[in-house]
Amino acid sequence: MKIIIAAIQVVDVTVHILSDQVEPLRIAANIAVIAWALVSALNLSKKQTMVNLSVFIVLNLIFLLQNGIANDGSPRIFFWGAVASTVLLMGYTIKNSEYSE
Repeated sequence: MKIIIAAIQVVDVTVHILSDQVEPLRIAANIAVIAWALVSALNLSKKQTMVNLSVFIVLNLIFLLQNGIANDGSPRIFFWGAVASTVLLMGYTIKNSEYSE
């Protein structure tokens, strides 16, 4: 599951770079999730994972506040897909994984 979550982030960053829409907040959020996926093998606690998910959500909310929910009048379909799938999959991982205390 963590590989899928990290892959979504890599695709998201790649789309930003290829479309010449490098958005630092979004990419920082992607990097936070990729880092979580990479270091989660270190047996992170549930709290640490929830903090990482919270950082991802907050960075994306700040992005929306600064840039709006639409991109030149069009809905940010890829944004919503990438963010929603990440939140849902990380939430599923938090709910269904065993963590250290």
